[in-house]
Amino acid sequence: MCLNDNSATLSARYLSAQLSAMWQNAVECVETEHESAIIDLRSEEYDKHKYKRGLAQWHYGGRRVPKGGISKDSLFFYGSFDEPRLEFVCNHEVVLYLRLKSGHLNHAYPSRANIANFKPYPKDNIPLGGLEVAYRIPFTRRIIEGRDTAVGNGDGRRIQLLTMDLKSAQAVLFSTNDLDRTKREVLNFYLKKYLQFLQNAGHHVLFDLPDFDNDTHRQHIDYSLVSRAFNVPGLQADIEIFGTNIDTINQYLRTTWLDVVSRGFISGPSPDPLANCIYEVRSNTLPSAESHFHITFMPPSIRALCPKEVVFYINISDLDFYGSADFSSAVTHSFKDLKFAFVLDVVQDKTQDITLLQLELGSARFCEHYSTFDFTGEVTFFQQIIKFISEEYLTLLVQYKYHVIFSPQGGFTEEVEFSGISEDEGEWKTVVEASGGVSSKRSTSIVWSEIVRKFSLYSFDHLLAISEESINAMFSSMYTTFSNECLVKWRHTSGNLNAEFRPIKIRLLSNGNALVIFNIDSGSMTLKNGRGTYEFDTWSIAYETRIKMVEHKSITWVDVARERYGRSYIHQIPNVQTVKHIILDFENAVYVGKQSLMPGMWDSDPRSAVARLDSILHFMSGYLKELAYYGHNVIHSIPIFPGQEVFGLTDATFRVISKETVTVANCVQRHTSPVLVVFGMTGGRRMPDRHIPWGFGWVFPRSHGSLCISKEVFLESRLLPSLARINARTTVVPRFPEEDEEEWKVYLTTWDQHRYRKEKSCNWTLLEGNADWLEYGWEHRDEWKYEHSGTQETTDGFSVLCHTKNQLVLPTTFHSALMEIKLKGQSILRVKDIKKQRTKETKANWSATIVIKTDSTGLRVTLSEPVAPYFEHSESEEMWTSFNTDTALKQHLPKIIDVESALSDLRQLLEGSWRWGSAGLGTYTLASPVFTRTGDLIFQLRQTYGGVQSVIGSELMQYGRRSLSNISAEYKTGKSVIGNGNGYLEATTTTIRSQPMSVHQMERSTSSETGSLLSVEEEDLAFIAGGGITTGVKVVNQVRVGTALQEGFH
Repeated sequence: MCLNDNSATLSARYLSAQLSAMWQNAVECVETEHESAIIDLRSEEYDKHKYKRGLAQWHYGGRRVPKGGISKDSLFFYGSFDEPRLEFVCNHEVVLYLRLKSGHLNHAYPSRANIANFKPYPKDNIPLGGLEVAYRIPFTRRIIEGRDTAVGNGDGRRIQLLTMDLKSAQAVLFSTNDLDRTKREVLNFYLKKYLQFLQNAGHHVLFDLPDFDNDTHRQHIDYSLVSRAFNVPGLQADIEIFGTNIDTINQYLRTTWLDVVSRGFISGPSPDPLANCIYEVRSNTLPSAESHFHITFMPPSIRALCPKEVVFYINISDLDFYGSADFSSAVTHSFKDLKFAFVLDVVQDKTQDITLLQLELGSARFCEHYSTFDFTGEVTFFQQIIKFISEEYLTLLVQYKYHVIFSPQGGFTEEVEFSGISEDEGEWKTVVEASGGVSSKRSTSIVWSEIVRKFSLYSFDHLLAISEESINAMFSSMYTTFSNECLVKWRHTSGNLNAEFRPIKIRLLSNGNALVIFNIDSGSMTLKNGRGTYEFDTWSIAYETRIKMVEHKSITWVDVARERYGRSYIHQIPNVQTVKHIILDFENAVYVGKQSLMPGMWDSDPRSAVARLDSILHFMSGYLKELAYYGHNVIHSIPIFPGQEVFGLTDATFRVISKETVTVANCVQRHTSPVLVVFGMTGGRRMPDRHIPWGFGWVFPRSHGSLCISKEVFLESRLLPSLARINARTTVVPRFPEEDEEEWKVYLTTWDQHRYRKEKSCNWTLLEGNADWLEYGWEHRDEWKYEHSGTQETTDGFSVLCHTKNQLVLPTTFHSALMEIKLKGQSILRVKDIKKQRTKETKANWSATIVIKTDSTGLRVTLSEPVAPYFEHSESEEMWTSFNTDTALKQHLPKIIDVESALSDLRQLLEGSWRWGSAGLGTYTLASPVFTRTGDLIFQLRQTYGGVQSVIGSELMQYGRRSLSNISAEYKTGKSVIGNGNGYLEATTTTIRSQPMSVHQMERSTSSETGSLLSVEEEDLAFIAGGGITTGVKVVNQVRVGTALQEGFH
């Protein structure tokens, strides 16, 4: 039976059986031969069968096989082998056990192997017998697919192969201690030769499980999950992870854990409890939890399966379960000293100044046989905790950077390699396009890493994705900023309606429209028919509206709105041709009754309800028009520039794009929200006409959105040309003497001062990068030779070499706090006296790091430190005073490499408010930039309104606190309405629920009936905050959740 559909044990058995069969064949071959003390290694008979019997017997006569017969005692090595064994330790390495039954080795030969015609002496032989050696061997799995009617008529038959790299084998175990270190090294010398012999014989390739059936299922093989490597003492000794030993890594993990623990008694409770998740997790601090628990962790640890794969142990000292979110109550179930093992990969992060080792938590698989726990009779708790660790806890470790398992402190730092200049080197390899990167399985929490790999601009120059949450945050900011206008309070011109509102909420729909919900906190109206006045509260009225783009000049606004937008940021930008606004078309909004909630509407007869609805919709039509007249329906504004503009948009459009179908009917259910995407072109180019599918990572959780600028617009049109000026200033070249200058002298200048070259650009060339960075280079080499001779002149001359090589590295790995653009350069000036063969040489090296840092105000572009070249001078032993390369190079290279012009350009583009788009009257600032592997540049967006940064979700807690004061007085009858100005929740009480229940959980338990109420006893309060109802209220078997309340909590 295959454990969890893992066929690893079946595969290992199948492969071992093949090796065993081939060994038995070799034994049979040896037994059929005539036994003799003399052997001829060059004979045709021996050569014909040497590979067949290789697994059972091997002879080694040295680098040159001796001619004629030779006694076995005169061989450097002779061995007779028992059956070999295979044991898989992980998905990268297998252990091969070789057992010698008899034989000998010559201990003198390895140290004299390079001596020609070295002859062995039997007295130097050491007998071998009953000795077993274990070798760790890398392997790969390969698949050959083909078709053959004799095999079957299915879709492609698969021949699976396992290929061992026997030449890279490493000895890890010896079964005896009788051999000292030197003799073990000698034995290893011969056995490595033997393994190479086996590879030449083809024994490194084995067939894996056959797959010739007619089904579509593929076999899953994960050797790491069935590995028993740790059960063999010494088998895993001395394994290092990217050059770092395991003890060092575990010490780092212990130090990290202790640092977190110390915060509690140094700084007190953390404002973010989850920041201590490596030490402690309480379920009430999680966004969602199915049960109530408190976990106290011990330091995590790792054990290496191989240099690429480890077992990560999550060690728990105490695991307590509770009956409610009140952790002061009694513990219902308690477990201690648990160890949960996960097998995963380790990767290097080279994007920082130091190289970090990180766990690739996206590859994590729970490994039960390396875990230690006792949940006897409590399987449910085991399942809950494994689900929590697998789906949430590993994500938390990434979020708070606890997946970093080693960071050198002041030790060796590894950066992008800069090769320097060598006259013997070949040229840099230039490619047309940047590398497409590599595919790897990533944790969903490492969102940016996936974006860098998958993001596409679909031939547009500019893409700005605005999240649904961002639009709602904008309306909340508008509500605060314009507190004296109709967004907050409104009176109909007739005086027949007075209402106080909460912020507008929207839901984006797949058809390109939006569901807009107007939440009325309280109001009163005189009915259209004049029959009385009606007071109401906590009403939510929903409309479906078009989202459309209009030009600024086509909008009819009141004077105050026209003046307000005329003073706005984007209207002050020079050369703006027009401004396009993306608006909610309130004038053509359609009422959606099924998504509206009006408690009390049906308090009396149906006629009254009809009259009330007719009246409120009449009044609301006027309200929608007034919102539009005051410009409160603008979602996004885009300045449009003339066609020659290189960076600003010369054309723009938008689309609402969704991952799944979101309609008016299902938009309040849990789903991935659609995204409003603004596409733009620059330079007067035409807009591509193509289908745009849902894009991974367009909007991040709790983010205002993202911005992507194409490689052509930012990198090739702005950044690279700006930095190319550095190439011109640092490229020293020889020049001819002017008319008034002495001949036969060395004259130098720089590219930007050269008479002919200064008009030519020193453009960067894309080189081979990798998954972590893009690399560009500039290189120029001039070598001039001056030589003269004649009847009246002494033959003389010299040569001058000027060689410049600069490098630019752009990171494609995300770091939220900063992005570093690295520049390096080297210039060589070399002069050679041709007659006397004297040389002088000076090298100048420099490096610069442009830091683009994200802070509370947006991006800040700085230089890590002034960039001054440092010089190295060398010359031949014979003094040569006629020319000083050191002085000359210093004279022409700038004392400080001027990066400021490039910095100024970047500051103008990136710092402060984003000039090429705005959130209505608000602005966007940029954050967390990263280059994609194709050279496009991605940012996160931060929205600012009225000088205050909008915070997504900040209004939820505010609404929650208001709900306490809005509990209806009907509770004495056993029925109540809990309202929060954003909607209401009503239910009928029958049972007591002791654990937190989110709105989504309530939805799952709802009755199809409407109008049922939530009962709240006098001594009980329902606390609504941050997305759920908590504490022990009398709760519910029939629940109706108002749409507007859901809007406040999603």
